[in-house]
Amino acid sequence: MSTFPKIEAMLLEIRQALGLKGYQTKKKDKFASARYSLTTHQQMLDEVMLGIFTQLELDEDAVGDLRGNMQGFADAYKEVELNTWTFAATKRQIVWMLLGYFYVPGTARHVSFWNIHSVLDKGMPGGRFWYLPETCKIDGSPKLILPIAQVVDWLLDMLGMPLEEFADQQSEHINGGHESLRRSLYNWRNKTTIQLGTIGKYFSDDAKLNFKGAFSHDECATPAEKFSAAIEFVKYKGLTADKLRTEIPMTAPGRLERILTLQADEDEQGVFVECLVDRYSPPSPRVIRRRLLIARAMQSGYIRLLNYFCPNVEPTCANSEQNKLVQLIAIYKYIYNLAIDANRCCGHQGEYAENEWFEANLSNLGKAGLFLLILPSCRATANLELAMLLTRCFEDVQPGEELEDHVLFDAETMQFCSPQSLGRIVASVDEEKSAEDLIEQMRRSSPWRALQKENRFTVVRQVVQSEKLPTHLKEVSIKRLRELARTPSEAVQPILYELSGHLNNERKSWTQKSYGKVSELLKEAEASEGYELWRAAILQYKGKHLLACNDFVAASELFIEALDVSYKQNCGTLHGEIARECFATLLASGKLCNNNQEKYYREMLWSGMFESFKIPTIEEVTVWAEKYFWKTLYKPYYGFKKIEPKVA
Repeated sequence: MSTFPKIEAMLLEIRQALGLKGYQTKKKDKFASARYSLTTHQQMLDEVMLGIFTQLELDEDAVGDLRGNMQGFADAYKEVELNTWTFAATKRQIVWMLLGYFYVPGTARHVSFWNIHSVLDKGMPGGRFWYLPETCKIDGSPKLILPIAQVVDWLLDMLGMPLEEFADQQSEHINGGHESLRRSLYNWRNKTTIQLGTIGKYFSDDAKLNFKGAFSHDECATPAEKFSAAIEFVKYKGLTADKLRTEIPMTAPGRLERILTLQADEDEQGVFVECLVDRYSPPSPRVIRRRLLIARAMQSGYIRLLNYFCPNVEPTCANSEQNKLVQLIAIYKYIYNLAIDANRCCGHQGEYAENEWFEANLSNLGKAGLFLLILPSCRATANLELAMLLTRCFEDVQPGEELEDHVLFDAETMQFCSPQSLGRIVASVDEEKSAEDLIEQMRRSSPWRALQKENRFTVVRQVVQSEKLPTHLKEVSIKRLRELARTPSEAVQPILYELSGHLNNERKSWTQKSYGKVSELLKEAEASEGYELWRAAILQYKGKHLLACNDFVAASELFIEALDVSYKQNCGTLHGEIARECFATLLASGKLCNNNQEKYYREMLWSGMFESFKIPTIEEVTVWAEKYFWKTLYKPYYGFKKIEPKVA
């Protein structure tokens, strides 16, 4: 049983990957779980983000763009989080599903946009992802080459010399000399974590670097002279058309062959020259530092994820069954490349055409699962649909189960859908239609006979949840749901629906038997084997039951307990609702003091309980909560005298 990682926890992971100094455990844990006061939390959030931006040496425009993208990412994540139930799923299972369905496709889409408008990896090989582990053949077998090794190889290629020669060249400018630099570069290429101080030491702004393998041209030269210099550079580097296709964005069949055999026209020659300049211009020390830092961060994150999901697997393992992170890399590359292709094909026609092309060429199976989040046509509904899909997954998963595959590979293709995922998608579509048909049958004929023909718990549950059914038909559906329950978790759900029917409806619908019926249902729920999975909801209903018995103090204690329990698993909107009941009941019972008042306000705020664009102040929420308690939440049973609010 666990929850989604908080955005704050992810920022701390990024900070750690970038090599920034860590916080004390207590401070880190409070921030990562969002338990600080709003003021302290915001101060630490600003500090963490500023540290990340400063470490990456980002300019003001880049910081503004990154902040905007991070905010959009965080908003989408929060909506998915607040509408997902994680049931008994473990942290490992939750993070794995989020990586495949949210983090990786969402990040790939955002990074592709950044590169379209401002090339972040300008000067790096265009056909490879230098910041991700890349598959290559080593001694005839596929292996992964890690990001730091790729950046070191790029640097040595630009310098036009082997590692030893570069170390000799720089020895007189560096304390520690040849051996220190040689050993560092050798270690970096062999998976050793880079010490941040050495990056600045070897590649400071005043470092004297001679790039023999770089290309630039005289701006005053004629187009023919520039092209001639480019051809000479290609010959010097031994670059064939096949090799160039992985270095510069000129990949159409025959295009580079025509250029290298001097058959291309002047315009095409000009494009070729500019592509070579973009790829092979001498990098500044700042660019080198940033590349090494990003590679270090990505490699650090990769190693930690690998140890978490696939312990005892070598980082260079390219087998997607043993090293499941290969599947995530495949998802990232697929989405990124498709987004870039969409821009190249339709970018000149506008955003709508570009999005249409992207979605039309996206894997059909992926659209219903892995790539649901990034479908342009589902932008308004994708977060809620993904939350429903993940909830279904977490409800079915068993804590000890092996992680399901996100991508299946065969000799030539990739399939972005596992058998488990495909089964869920097909079942969900069929169940939704079956529930709609069942509702219509219940309206036209005998409801009980119609329900007896349906033997799937998930279908009848959708019927119970439908807003189209009147109360008496819901009651009949809940009875059928009880009959179909097969697991402890399923056995509790009809009880919760019955409790909701009593405690969440208007008081005028209650009867003199309501008190006794609710008492029986609560005892049944507490005695169930599925109690722990639904404990927060049961405690909330028990608190409402005690409110209806005029026991405000005991009710507030149960709401507080329910709130504490709701931290242990994602439970949709329930966490925010419980925080609301806590706040309102504590105000009414006179037990709330200024020192803990903000806690409930903060939990309501972060749980999306306020739908207005303007964030209400704590004073405004206090006034609202008091009205909510006396007008909505507090409903005494028959036989219990209604308590009136005290007049100030």
